[in-house]
Amino acid sequence: MKVNKIIGKNVIDEEGNFVGKVGNIDIDEQNGYIKGIDVKERQGVLYYDPQIITFNQIEKISDDIFINTMIYI
Repeated sequence: MKVNKIIGKNVIDEEGNFVGKVGNIDIDEQNGYIKGIDVKERQGVLYYDPQIITFNQIEKISDDIFINTMIYI
């Protein structure tokens, strides 16, 4: 999957709650590996500073990104 297909995807936590959208992807510049994703958290109509989700917390990437943890806003 290409990076531009991931940015903007909805992020869903382990409880099935929408927690935000992928705003950016963090890459380790020394080895080129993906470290994680920045999730723009949403509360109402406002978005807050990104929360970083590590690669290990990503359960599945499909139409949405599912993570194996809960995000508290």
